Amino acid sequence: MKSRIQTVAEGSLYITLFTLLSKGLGFFREVITANLFGTSWKMDALIISLAPARIITSILAAGFVAIFIPEYMKIRNSSKESSYRYAWAFLCVSGFLYTFLGLMLFLFSEFFVRLFAPGFSSEILKFAADSLKMLSVLPLLSGTEQFLSGLLRAERRFLQYSVAQSIFNLVAIPIILTLAPFFGETSIIYSWIFGNLIVAVALLIPARTSLLPTKTFFTQDLKRTLLLSAPIIISSGLGHISTIVDKAFLSLLPPGRIAGMHYANTLLGIISGVLVISFLEASRTEMSEFVSLDDRTGIQLRMRKTSKTVSCMTIPIVFWIAFMSEPLISLIFERGEFTSESTSVVVIALLGYSARVVIQPIGFLASQFFIMQRKVKFIMYITFLAIGLNFLLDWILLEPFGVGGITASTSLVSLITTSVWVLLVKRRGITFVPWKTILVLSASSAIIILLSMLIRSFTNELFYLFFSNLSFAALIIWSTKDVTKYILRQVASKFRH
Repeated sequence: MKSRIQTVAEGSLYITLFTLLSKGLGFFREVITANLFGTSWKMDALIISLAPARIITSILAAGFVAIFIPEYMKIRNSSKESSYRYAWAFLCVSGFLYTFLGLMLFLFSEFFVRLFAPGFSSEILKFAADSLKMLSVLPLLSGTEQFLSGLLRAERRFLQYSVAQSIFNLVAIPIILTLAPFFGETSIIYSWIFGNLIVAVALLIPARTSLLPTKTFFTQDLKRTLLLSAPIIISSGLGHISTIVDKAFLSLLPPGRIAGMHYANTLLGIISGVLVISFLEASRTEMSEFVSLDDRTGIQLRMRKTSKTVSCMTIPIVFWIAFMSEPLISLIFERGEFTSESTSVVVIALLGYSARVVIQPIGFLASQFFIMQRKVKFIMYITFLAIGLNFLLDWILLEPFGVGGITASTSLVSLITTSVWVLLVKRRGITFVPWKTILVLSASSAIIILLSMLIRSFTNELFYLFFSNLSFAALIIWSTKDVTKYILRQVASKFRH
């Protein structure tokens, strides 16, 4: 058991380090994009054209990968050769489905754009539809990436998975810089296509040893996987209705609001990607193993450790970003085509989104507990609850708060659905939410904010900025000391060997 946990811990380290590199480059890519194109109507159109391709992929991948990993491990326990044949059959069948859906995007591009942004004018609609036709290859590329990533994680090849994932921005950034003077915003499309193509190839190279070609595709194992995936795919598809509704409401506002929400999501996505995803992805592999062994103690321990670690890392950083949002966004983005008005839009969107970063990981852990036990009916029920709440809150909050109302709606829905998930898990005899840690860190962050505001009213701006940033830095260092010590020990041990 000790060696297994150590392997998962090393996997978290690998994923964290390479995700940090990838997210850093991705953030640099977004800064370049903001500088070149700002929050123009073409950026709104491109973000909308990317949405159907990305959402279709994530809908299928959410169900396929969630069920594939535990099923693959179960088959591998009996026969490695059978698991490799199963993986090959899964790759072929899912690839066919992704290709078919990409063809639908190409043929009905205008319909999908209207679905996501009914408020677009005819000029913006045409540009977005033409862009979507070019992006119709994205489901096949991204879907293949998602499958190969899941296969590498199931094989505990976290290093190979992490390295491949970090390649995208190394390809995308030079393409944007090179093609922007000639193709403008369309250069972003080329960067997505070729970036994802290279990543898929990079993942296939290490994953190919776990693929064994077979002429028999629809085996009982594959049929069972598709059957179990169906409720998750349906619920994931329904869940994305909230995203579609958000963008539909925003298309009714002045141009630039969709782009503003995108930049806010990107900034907070760095926290999610670096500090959250790495631990969630690595812990999901170990949770699958505990579920296959019916080890409730191991499941609960893993969920507690993961939720506490994620809370310690995200809470003070999210409070800091929300409190310092205006000077932070102005410093990062405000140049070139990105104006002070663009900064205001992003600040409002970011404030609404911020709570979601802390809440969602807890809900994710709870939902994964049920998925791994193949109890997927709860997902359908909670998804319908989330859709209804999101539409209602969007409708209520759009007029008084604009883009901030839409993003705040997302955070409120996350809070409600996560609370339901936690209660369902508790009824199964597992408690894992680190309430004491959450309360202590939230209270400490709130005290820093109150003291900073008090100091601002009695002193100058420079001292206020110095005190607030230094205080949050101290809190972040203190809350993440255990994780930092572990990472340093692991890095040092790698160098010694």
